[in-house]
Amino acid sequence: MPRQQENLLIASSVMDAPTDLRDAVKRNLVADLARSFGRVRLRVNGTSMLPSIWPGDILTVNQCNAADLIPGRIVLCYRNRALVAHRVVGKRATFW
Repeated sequence: MPRQQENLLIASSVMDAPTDLRDAVKRNLVADLARSFGRVRLRVNGTSMLPSIWPGDILTVNQCNAADLIPGRIVLCYRNRALVAHRVVGKRATFW
């Protein structure tokens, strides 16, 4: 019996790996499309931007210069292989 439980745990962890890989490929593809074409549409699934953006909403993301950002705009950031939406709350004259 202990041998079967061990196999089930291994099978479960192996099944998670393809999902993580698919998600990583999707994030990289979205970032590459945005850089190449300047525009991308994607369905969001997080809750950190509620009530402005709901899970399942579709965002259209357009490339822009940092100088064109104004408070209140929502930006999509690609950092550490993750896509995260943020609301711009202000700007500084310099980033350094």
